[in-house]
Amino acid sequence: MARTVTIIVLAVCAAAAILGVDAARRALFSDWPPRFARPFPDIALVDSRGADLRVGDLAGRVVLVHAVDMASPVSNALAGGGALGGVGGVRAEAGARPLEFLLARHGARPGDPRLAVLHLLLYDAEGGAPDRADAALWAAHFRLDGRANVHVAAPRGDLRGPAAAALAPGAWLLDRDGFVRYAAVGDPPRHDLETELLPAAARLMAGPAPRARPRTRPARRAARRERPGRSLDKTPSVC
Repeated sequence: MARTVTIIVLAVCAAAAILGVDAARRALFSDWPPRFARPFPDIALVDSRGADLRVGDLAGRVVLVHAVDMASPVSNALAGGGALGGVGGVRAEAGARPLEFLLARHGARPGDPRLAVLHLLLYDAEGGAPDRADAALWAAHFRLDGRANVHVAAPRGDLRGPAAAALAPGAWLLDRDGFVRYAAVGDPPRHDLETELLPAAARLMAGPAPRARPRTRPARRAARRERPGRSLDKTPSVC
């Protein structure tokens, strides 16, 4: 009898956990797709190295979000496919220059701490939902890993659908507060990528670079506050 009750309780807890995850996921993507003059959705991502990343983590900097369709010649060209070739044999759009070159041409120096570039994968090479492996492939192929303030990431959820079909390839430019100020997405796009969005990056970056938050060592500081002869309680909490 006791065993039966235990199994029932575990089943109920598991169901509640699953429903909670589904509800959280629906809430997480409820603001998708991004809207002009509104905060960019703070979606959860996984980057090319497998680390968690949120769009909100980039707050305080101007952010260029490159909406990537891995099978798109334009997406591949904007990532550097003109010189390196496209991922999986995709032929990069002829004549299209990489984003970093275009930013520099308009006065936004790549690597500037006031600027972040996010390659946001929306479709994998076969039109499916991208994952961490796709982000790693994109970053490795275009030699983006290790570049200052450049991130390659896939959503922790499927953002495909009618609303996303017109977004990639495309780009958004966010101000330091995370608002969408320029949107080169859709057909026709609200703003032109080369004549409106990219030239605006340097203007939005104007002003001092954001200061890094000082690192703290709360455990040490707490230890210093303890009286001599007393030790910190290291008993782990039980959930």
